[in-house]
Amino acid sequence: NSSLFAHIQAITASQRDGVIALDSSGFVTFMNPSASGLIGFPLDEALTRSYSDLFTLSEERPPKEGVDTGSFMVDPLAALLKPCVSDNVSLISARSKTPTPVALRMTPITPSTFSSPSGVVLVLTDITESLASAKALSVSQEALAHLGRVMQNSLLPPNLPSIPGLSLAARYHAGAKGLEVGGDFYDFIESSGSWMVVIGDVCGHGAEAAALTALS
Repeated sequence: NSSLFAHIQAITASQRDGVIALDSSGFVTFMNPSASGLIGFPLDEALTRSYSDLFTLSEERPPKEGVDTGSFMVDPLAALLKPCVSDNVSLISARSKTPTPVALRMTPITPSTFSSPSGVVLVLTDITESLASAKALSVSQEALAHLGRVMQNSLLPPNLPSIPGLSLAARYHAGAKGLEVGGDFYDFIESSGSWMVVIGDVCGHGAEAAALTALS
């Protein structure tokens, strides 16, 4: 067992994911350095202690009819019955009290095909950076979409004219994706008491076509 333990330590020592093994009662039997960094306890302090003394796991419930329904505690020992996977769980260290977002995989340890699970393996992936990147990308995309809307609006009449005997309505939907701006245009032009309605398009798509429209 000691040689197997040393072998597993060597394999997982350089792994970026945190790996924690619990026995069927929830006591820590193994932990790699990445897991130690996540929960804030060195291996010698964590071994033979219950996971509940070291960390907790919580997961947000899916919103119900658009209403936040709060979070619930994740029990690692539930994986004794079947493997569990979650893309976003809060890992809260009992030492730092600071939550860390992680992707969680929990798998039962089964010594042989027909035996009962002897414990659970938790694999924890820190997703702090990926969540920050996703948020930054979302902000960037919204800024880009706003720029597109401003650019498109500058190419269209700000208000529809009031023409006796006519009721006017207009809706513009750019065919291009991304900037939501295109080369299609419409306008209303008054000349000597008469009105012309102009609807047109220029060659090309997206921002390039819109730039050509602006020069026309």
